[in-house]
Amino acid sequence: MTNYHLPYFEQLPADGLDEYYEAMAVLNGHEIVLDLNLDSRKLSPSGFEKTKHLLEHLADIDSQNKAYIRQDYEDETEGHTVREYLQHHLEDIPQEELAKLIDLDNHNTSPLVQLLDKLKLVRLGLYPDSDEFAICDYSIGEDITNYLIVVYIDQNSNISQLTIES
Repeated sequence: MTNYHLPYFEQLPADGLDEYYEAMAVLNGHEIVLDLNLDSRKLSPSGFEKTKHLLEHLADIDSQNKAYIRQDYEDETEGHTVREYLQHHLEDIPQEELAKLIDLDNHNTSPLVQLLDKLKLVRLGLYPDSDEFAICDYSIGEDITNYLIVVYIDQNSNISQLTIES
């Protein structure tokens, strides 16, 4: 039987899969942890194709997620998740640490928007045979906070929800 070839993960055995695989990717100049979770130790043909497609279009998925995150931030009537995350960090991070992250003297761009622009994809968890197919973790800096903006993606690469997690 032929092996599975997934971007970043390279060759995975068709028989005898492990439950967990980890790889690294570089996107926009920073590293992202990729993990593949196979609770059943199997990968269906459909799950393989969808996983491969998502990995081949990682930059597009990241752009889609960032647009959704920005939309949530800008929606003052519905979206509170991203604004709450940013506001929490603006209030909670000591000024000297915050000054390393954003320009506190910038009067043209609010500190919240500057923090919004610092959100980066740090982890992509793949669950090929689950309804929550991919979990994308975004952070303003893992050395600054344990809290994440988490974007859940379904089997069709559509965003299903957005949350704050730690």
